[in-house]
This record gives sequence, C-alpha cells and structure tokens, in this order.
Amino acid sequence: MGHPPPLIAVVDDDVQVRTALARLARAAGLAAEAHASGEAFLRSIDDHEPDCGVLDLHLPGLDGFAVQAGSP
Repeated sequence: MGHPPPLIAVVDDDVQVRTALARLARAAGLAAEAHASGEAFLRSIDDHEPDCGVLDLHLPGLDGFAVQAGSP
C-alpha cells in the first residue's frame, strides 16, 4: 500500500481563486482542502496538519499574517 499524497491547504476568501488552486493541486496528484477564512483553516488543524499551505495574506477578519503566526 502506498503513502497518501501530500495535503495542500488553500486559504482564500475568493471562491474562484480557492477552487482553481485546489483543482490545480489535485491535478498535480496532491490532496487538497480549501478554506474560505483564516479562522476556518486554524480550526481544521486541530484535527490534522497539511503538508503545505497556500495562504492569501489579505483575508477579511483574521488576515494571513495572523494565520501564519498561529493566532486563534
């Protein structure tokens, strides 16, 4: 049995960008999950951590810089 593909987390408030980036990652053979906000992404890492992230720095609410710092 092989290893699961690396998991990429896409965090972007723009649904078209978020969808396109997740599709691109999947087309490259990676697993992808998409989050519409920094808060949603931080909640998700309570259960699991992605191998890599694509993070929009200009998010409403908790911006990308705060997400990167790990602020709740």
